[in-house]
Amino acid sequence: MVLLEELALIGFNKEEIIKLAGSDNFHYKKKTSQELRDLFNKISKVYGCTFEEVKKAVLSSPRFTGYDHERVVRQGVKVYGAENEDRVRKAVLSFPPFAGYDHERVVRQGVKVYGVDNEDRFKKAV
Repeated sequence: MVLLEELALIGFNKEEIIKLAGSDNFHYKKKTSQELRDLFNKISKVYGCTFEEVKKAVLSSPRFTGYDHERVVRQGVKVYGAENEDRVRKAVLSFPPFAGYDHERVVRQGVKVYGVDNEDRFKKAV
């Protein structure tokens, strides 16, 4: 089947399908509806969220589907601390490009600007 039909089978409407079909950053155009459903379910399991929340994230940032989400969360926890794991997951879903950041570099640059004494406050703000 073509992408339009496959996406419709998993709950995307016409506008959403056109957006993803036209995106150079959505690299799953040859997947079946089952493969797409499995991918979205895997992502929702990593973030502890609904299929609809994953769908929203993908529509706002189509390259979101291509990330290794377990690695994204693992790196976020490494940088921001285990106590902030839920906040990392929420931040990624709220702002999907956050998943693609080099967080160690972000914190390094923040410390350079705001000082080492403010590292924890900077991490919390990010």
